[in-house]
Amino acid sequence: MAEEIINEFDLFAVHIKINCISLDEVIVGYFFGKKNENLEYTFFNFPASVRQRLPDINNNPHLNFKEELNEISNKLIPDHPEIVERSAKLMDYINIQFRKIGGLERFSKKVSYLFELDEKDEISMELLGLFDNWVEKKELQYTAELFSAEDYTKQVMESAEFYPEMENITNYLDLTKMIEFYPLIDPIQGISIDAFEVGMSLRITILSFPDEETEKLIKDHYQDHIDPKEGYLKTIEADIVSKELLSGKNDTYVLVKVHLCEDIYAYSIILKSLKLNRNQILKRNLLPPIQEEDESIPSGEEKIFTGRIKKETKVFSTLKEKAKFKITDLILVLIIVGGSIALTALLIDLISKR
Repeated sequence: MAEEIINEFDLFAVHIKINCISLDEVIVGYFFGKKNENLEYTFFNFPASVRQRLPDINNNPHLNFKEELNEISNKLIPDHPEIVERSAKLMDYINIQFRKIGGLERFSKKVSYLFELDEKDEISMELLGLFDNWVEKKELQYTAELFSAEDYTKQVMESAEFYPEMENITNYLDLTKMIEFYPLIDPIQGISIDAFEVGMSLRITILSFPDEETEKLIKDHYQDHIDPKEGYLKTIEADIVSKELLSGKNDTYVLVKVHLCEDIYAYSIILKSLKLNRNQILKRNLLPPIQEEDESIPSGEEKIFTGRIKKETKVFSTLKEKAKFKITDLILVLIIVGGSIALTALLIDLISKR
């Protein structure tokens, strides 16, 4: 009987706090990864005296927790410089542990399976096991957050403060009449919008429609992508028709337009540093086909480096001939010498008999 899958997700985040009782220190960090694929992680090793100032791992969304952890660490390090060395040693230790258990992807597959089945106790044991050789007495607390790719994309886009100055956008009023979309984000293995060229497909999630008529046209066109239970439009693919570079107050953005169907287009203002899903780039080869070269062995003289090969051939031939002469001469000398010795021995034997 197959085990029942309880949780469906594409990405997961695990926030961890470990009270190291025997070392008087606190470890705080996170794992963030794609289901059954690679993951990233960051951990800090703090002295126990700053425990009250560390971020809360409970009811704290991953994007906020990650930002808080970096901010608090930067504030604590000037007064507690040992955090840097302790954290570096801890990260080295974790790297070694992952190599021992077969790598990050193997660990990701294991915890992904446990998250699917909602095996909280088993997950706790896996996480504790990573730190067994670091500290003996410890107390583990962890929380997990599971995302669909669409939900995570929406959270990132809504939490980011990246609206460029409107005077830099061509025909801004025209954009307000268009469909707005989010590009699908891949925070682990994604790539920048710079890697996508006009004519290539981009995986997107529709954010809003300008009117009901347009919404109906789009949903009729993408009937296979409608969720049967909720009735919303799932992730679709659309071809890029234009890209326009924009400059904001703090960052650089790209205004991207895609073609949906007939005369209907959609737009998105995308931060250049966002990591976008790269599936389509892997499927399409933009380079021209490589011409097959004739691999047959050439007849006659080699055309490339001809002089060098001829010189080497003559040298080797001369050496071989000299070697033959030397060997022949040596054999002749041995025969002559051997014959002389035999003749001398015969003469001595005859003289002695007289």
